[in-house]
Amino acid sequence: MTQTQTNTNLALKKLKGIKSKGVKVKSKSSLEKLLEVHKTFMDEFKTAAWISSIGALRTYFNTIGFANYQLRDCEFSEFDLESFIQVIGSSYIPNSDLQSRFNGAYSGALLSILTERNKEQNKRNFIYIDGTNIKFDNLFLETKHADVVIVNDLSGNDICSQFALGGSATLLGGMYLSGNSIFHCVGNCDSVVGAVIGKVIYGTNLLNSNFTRGGLGTAVVLDDIYGSHVGNHFAWAGGYLGVLAARTVDSYRCFDNLCNVKKIIGVDIEGRGKFGKSDGRLRRTNRKHNKHINLKRAEPMFEYYADKYLLNTLLSLGFDLNDRDQVLELTQPLYNHVRRKLKK
Repeated sequence: MTQTQTNTNLALKKLKGIKSKGVKVKSKSSLEKLLEVHKTFMDEFKTAAWISSIGALRTYFNTIGFANYQLRDCEFSEFDLESFIQVIGSSYIPNSDLQSRFNGAYSGALLSILTERNKEQNKRNFIYIDGTNIKFDNLFLETKHADVVIVNDLSGNDICSQFALGGSATLLGGMYLSGNSIFHCVGNCDSVVGAVIGKVIYGTNLLNSNFTRGGLGTAVVLDDIYGSHVGNHFAWAGGYLGVLAARTVDSYRCFDNLCNVKKIIGVDIEGRGKFGKSDGRLRRTNRKHNKHINLKRAEPMFEYYADKYLLNTLLSLGFDLNDRDQVLELTQPLYNHVRRKLKK
């Protein structure tokens, strides 16, 4: 714990003077309070080494409830949360799986709390994580509610795993990510998610088991994905996904065991086992006109959905992700769509 505290203090000093473009910087007390509650959370479990699974952590301890109570008198902003991620990510300690899960669960709780507080004030929020020079396993683990989240240039395992669990999100995006189980189990358990977009992602078990157990997803749009076991087991157990559009995917076992996916578009999909099996009950996806895999007509169809769900905009090199107002304006139609689905 002494090493962790020392690394955290050094990382916090590096953040002094940093200003986010277009965002008013709050006093450092908000960030310090987030770090103080994080330490309390870690101390609560420093003897709980027996907790070896995410499910056990969730059952044993209500992370969101704990954080919300501890922060009941603390207002914090998107910039405070982003700064917290930078501090913790800069003090990364390898070979500490339990600690990384606590870090991830706490970051997910903060995101859920911020989203709900903003919603009460009729405000939206956009979280942009620039992962240059940091590593963060389990980032935003088990986030329940989020608006727009984009993660860029980050390495780590289980990034945004179990995101929007039993809750909602407008858009989850990632580019230049590396690690295992990235965007794993997104939108499960009766959740509503507008879109998941990803570009240049490397690893194993990427984007698997999404929109299951009643989860509802509008679109998943992917470009340049490399590794093994990518995009398997979508929309099972009462789940649903409107569109799966992917281009340039090289993976052993990709898009295998799909269930209730309305439309599938694939361009330059390579590797063994691609679209290997699908559930026999999948009547819509099994219709020939709803599957467009490595066909000439698939490329313009992919571009259409890449434009519609903002992969070509938000994840392009020329777009300024620090322009929060523009990001929220572009995602407003998708936000409205998710709100309508939640009311049904």
